[in-house]
Parts: sequence; structure tokens; C-alpha cells
Amino acid sequence: MSQIGLQVQRVAAGTVNQGNNVIFDTQIIDISDNISYDSLTGIVTISAVGSYTIFWSVATQTTIGPRQVSFTLTTSQGDNIAGSSSMKTGEVSGEALIDVLTAPITLSLKNSSGGSQFVVFGQATNVKANLLILETGVTGATGVTGATGGTGITGNTGVTGSTGATGATGATGATGATGPIPSFGFAANTGGGTIAVIVAGTLVSLPNSQDLSGITVNGANQVFTVPNTGNYYITYQVNLQAGLLLGSRILRNGSALLASTVAPAVAASVFNNDIIINLTSGDTISLQLFGLLGIATLLANSAGAALSIIQLS
Repeated sequence: MSQIGLQVQRVAAGTVNQGNNVIFDTQIIDISDNISYDSLTGIVTISAVGSYTIFWSVATQTTIGPRQVSFTLTTSQGDNIAGSSSMKTGEVSGEALIDVLTAPITLSLKNSSGGSQFVVFGQATNVKANLLILETGVTGATGVTGATGGTGITGNTGVTGSTGATGATGATGATGATGPIPSFGFAANTGGGTIAVIVAGTLVSLPNSQDLSGITVNGANQVFTVPNTGNYYITYQVNLQAGLLLGSRILRNGSALLASTVAPAVAASVFNNDIIINLTSGDTISLQLFGLLGIATLLANSAGAALSIIQLS
């Protein structure tokens, strides 16, 4: 499948009024002929019938008036999927599976916190809001129906003939070549422990709960190698016992991917992000902490850190 999705983010600080759309100002990737985005209005247009999976998140600093922060994914066909939080400072997120029965439709992410005031985007993270739309089952166009031929005269029913002998089974044809198998991988660090972080960066070891198909990992459980060329969805999270002024990011072949970077301006204990990227067979992926000369302690007996790599096409 050559067309599969769209990812946009908001990196500019600011506010969003009650009932208004979140405006995403940065397009990360657009590899779909069926999805388009208007950065002036915040409206996404889906132009093909099918199923679409949608993930979204908004980092918030505060809100004036409402007691909670709420954002709702709304569509022109009547879908309304809300996500909310009683904490005014943090992250509001949600996900949805939308079936488009008649195309085109439009959708947007709105501030639905209530009242008549506004929500201030988070100040401690580079990415203020994220929207990811994946095609999970687009229906092809229906072909043109041919003209109906004239009905002929019904003939007389003939006598049923005797059943002939069963013919011999033909030889089995040769097995065709096996096509490429999509690869995926998940790994975590649930044992906690400390990481000696340096300013240039230290890789995070992920030795637990590994579920790898095609993807391989080195002996230190830090460097993951993909077997196939294609588009991949990558997501990660890091949970520390205490807030630190450091950053997190994904490395491809040892080089940082800017769209995956989370570098707060204040101390933080939770880091997460996701991207879609085209990888070549043999490319390596690693999770790294950077920007601090000191010790970071992961949460123990839980998801102290986790990394997912999923081939989409």
C-alpha cells in the first residue's frame, strides 16, 4: 500500500478559544492521496470511502474558566469523540476509528472545555499538539456497470445426462515466491534502574517484554535493526522517578530525528512522542536521553521506558 496516512503537529505557543479548531502549523508527513489538511482553518478533508484510525494529543498549561480541559474530534458526518482531563496542566489525548461511508468528509479537533474562555498550550514541551491519521481500509472505486443484454427465449429442458467418471487430479503447481512479511517490534524496561546520562546522549536499554517479528536487537538491548524497506510508525515513552531537565529522542543510524525530540524547558518526568518515517532495510533505531550530565532513574515494576516499531507498508 503506497498511500497510508497524514501526521501534523503544532509547535507554536499560544491559545485556543472555546469551540475553535486547534491549528496544526507543522506537517510531519503526508503519504496519502485521500487525506489533505488546511493549515489556515485546522480542517482535514478525507476524500475516499473507508476506515481511518486517528490518534491525537494536546499539551496544556492552563485554562481560564472551566474546571476541566476537554478536546473533541468532530466530523461533518456527525462523529464527536471527546477526550478530557481534570488537570489543567498536562496532556489531553484520544483516539478513534472513523468509518467514512460517503466521501468527502471533513474533521477537526476543537476546544470543548466549556464556558467562554480559552486554553493555553503547554509551555514545557516543544510539541504543543499532535494529530495522526492512518488509512486502515480504504474501499476502491466501484467500476461502471455494463449494459444489460436482452433476455433470450427459454429453451426446453433437456434430459439429464449420466454423471461421467471423475477425472484424475492434475499435478500440483509450483509454489510461488514468498512475498515480504511486514515486521514489527516492541520492547520495554520494567526493571527500573539508573541511566548515566551525558550531554551528547545515552541510549536506553529495553531488555523486557520483547516481542519482535523480523526486527532484531543487539546484545545491549539498545539498537534495533529493521529488515525491510518501507514506512514505519514509531512511538516511545520514558517515565522517570523524578523530574529532570533533559530531553528524549529517536536515533536513526545514530543520528537524531528532530520530529521525535521532546526537550522541555523545565524539569519533567514523563516523555513520549510518535512519528511516521520511511526506513531502508538495515536501518537502526534507538531510544536516547540527552542534554544532562547526571543520573536518571526509571520507574520500576512498570513501564519505565518502552519502544514500538510497526511497519505500515
